[in-house]
Amino acid sequence: MIKEECAALKIGYNELQNKKDKSKFIAYIKQYQSYLWISGFTSLKSFEYTKLAMRTIRRSDMKLKILLLGHPTHWYAMSKFLSNRGLNASYASTGAYWLSSALTMCDKVNLYGFWPFSTDQNGKPLNYHYYENSAPLVEKIIKVHRFDQEFSIIIDLHMKGIIQLHVDKCKC
Repeated sequence: MIKEECAALKIGYNELQNKKDKSKFIAYIKQYQSYLWISGFTSLKSFEYTKLAMRTIRRSDMKLKILLLGHPTHWYAMSKFLSNRGLNASYASTGAYWLSSALTMCDKVNLYGFWPFSTDQNGKPLNYHYYENSAPLVEKIIKVHRFDQEFSIIIDLHMKGIIQLHVDKCKC
């Protein structure tokens, strides 16, 4: 659980404080029936949230084939990968991290849902995080993640045929 994922547990699931919060969390992650990858070693706080999430999953009726835990240096390697491609940010966004991780493991990568702007193509406000109900402050986006630089890297990867970027509404 990277910084954003830790915040998701804090904001979206009330730090798994009670049975209702834990049930809501388990109901959400049940969509990942086979494998769940938690990469929660970027800080002591993220490690604590990782342990909390793992304990909640283990005590639930959820049956995963495999629960994967990322190596502690993996986040830093992926950050360096992005930095070498022009990202100059406090830290990479979760989306950029998972994209760079997918590139190391998958032959074909399709990217959905990465849009670096505060509104969609129709001018509708977008949330900063999937677990929040309010739109972000543009200054926060620029100071923390540099979505503009991440998107430039993604466009470059798309133009080179390394990934397939999808920016329209998913037709799934």
